[in-house]
Amino acid sequence: MVNMFNIFESTSCVHSGAAGTYKDITIDPEVADVVEGVGKNFTCTVFHSCKDQAPAFTWNYKDVPETVGTKKGPSLTWATYSNILYIASLEDDGKKLTCTATFPGGEITNSIVLQVQRHVPKVVDPFENDTVHIFEANVAPKISALTRSCVVIPCTFQTGDMPIMRLRGLWYTSNGEYVYHTGRSNIMDNFKGRTKLLGNPDEQNCTLEIDNVQVHDNGPFCFHAEKGNDKYRFNHSCVFIIMKGYEGLGMDTVGLYIILPLFSFLLLSVVIGIIIYRTRVQKKTSDEPTPERRQ
Repeated sequence: MVNMFNIFESTSCVHSGAAGTYKDITIDPEVADVVEGVGKNFTCTVFHSCKDQAPAFTWNYKDVPETVGTKKGPSLTWATYSNILYIASLEDDGKKLTCTATFPGGEITNSIVLQVQRHVPKVVDPFENDTVHIFEANVAPKISALTRSCVVIPCTFQTGDMPIMRLRGLWYTSNGEYVYHTGRSNIMDNFKGRTKLLGNPDEQNCTLEIDNVQVHDNGPFCFHAEKGNDKYRFNHSCVFIIMKGYEGLGMDTVGLYIILPLFSFLLLSVVIGIIIYRTRVQKKTSDEPTPERRQ
């Protein structure tokens, strides 16, 4: 069946060269209740008369993940949308999230006010009912991380007066799914190959590394351990990751994260090279026979 609407739209907008009309720019959801460090999707939509004259979108927060598309709208119109994943910080509270649609002959704008709430993690231990031994751990309740970066979560624990050797350290979510496990097949698919236990449980160290941090890697993530049939749970062993998107950083700032460590490494290499060279020269000089030694 021929779609008469498509024929009409193509003829009236493209072949005739007529300018389309644009109206009703919306942002959904209209209430911008967000939590610090947690990604939330917002969609900006513009309704227009000509499919091939879709507007271009601009958000006031830069470098946010964006998906753009066009679909049929009501009453012989088209709806073009921009969907972004926005990561809030406490400094954004009270500021506006603004979407601007630009088209031939002008632009239209809509804004919503951001209401950023401080994150208060609610940790539910899925292993609480089958845990026999309870000890203390030392993990920061919240840390910050840049998306796509590598984050290290410092973690230590105590097991009373006597250390327990050969513990198997594990990290899990509040749903009981593993982000780190000694058996790779037990790890969640989206964490496989991205987590590593840097600490040695025999030294009561449970430090975890997460590579290529993703937007939704918020957690909370908690540490526990096993040895045979014995399971060990630790108080204060959970961490929540506050995400920091690159939109808050200019390219100069992002470059510093790359250039400064490299420069420091090169400078250290030069200093070590100079020290080694001087040491060899001094040793060579001291080994050469003096006139007194020749006699």
